[in-house]
Amino acid sequence: MHMLAIVILSAVLSGAAQAQAPPAPSAQVESQIEAAQKHMQAADFGKALEILNMLIQGEKAAPPDVFILTATCHLNRQETALALEVFERGMSLYPGQQLLEEFYVRLLSNYVPVEQMKERLDKALAISPRSPVLLRASAYLEIRLDPRSEQARKVVDRLIEAAPDNPNSHLVSGRWAMLNQQAERAIRDWETALTLAGNDNRMRMDILTLLGEVENTLNRADRAEAAFKKALEINAGLPEPNAASAFFYAEFLAKQS
Repeated sequence: MHMLAIVILSAVLSGAAQAQAPPAPSAQVESQIEAAQKHMQAADFGKALEILNMLIQGEKAAPPDVFILTATCHLNRQETALALEVFERGMSLYPGQQLLEEFYVRLLSNYVPVEQMKERLDKALAISPRSPVLLRASAYLEIRLDPRSEQARKVVDRLIEAAPDNPNSHLVSGRWAMLNQQAERAIRDWETALTLAGNDNRMRMDILTLLGEVENTLNRADRAEAAFKKALEINAGLPEPNAASAFFYAEFLAKQS
């Protein structure tokens, strides 16, 4: 099975795709969804699509799960364009449905050229202009295209305005700041992200490593070393420690000697 499709299907089967869904579908619709899932698990994606397309074409709007499953079937049949169309149809019916948007962005990132990705994201944002998922993807894309452009700055600002309590917003803003030679702003952004990260130790480790790097560029060795050491301490307690954390600290020490 296609790797991205495995991730999507696993989320649906675990119930994660229903996190922001509207009221539960009828028993009949649930039964049809279960039948489609059984066909998918047997790798009979054509048969699954017959059931799912009937639900999408029905008089009542199909639940978000149906669009995710349908797109998964198309991915497994190497029909990426159809998978994108299905996600876009679902997102138009359910603006702001996070899981639909997350998988859509992942699909764009993996299979769509940059210019087409920008066009599709702009259209999606026209429907959901305050979506943190879509704004974050758009900000990363604009930074990739030209971090010094006015468009990049505007999208980053929109992201912060739309999701000020999301640490990822401030991570993106810090990245934009560094690429625009605004190191102090990057530090403020990443310190805010660190506070908002809460108990997400992997994210905290990553942020502390970034802070160590930027403090080092400002020749503030004591602050850089403190950040690197905290990152290493957190890293040691992770289920799967990241060797890169130690590498950055070792690189820092080598430059100090």
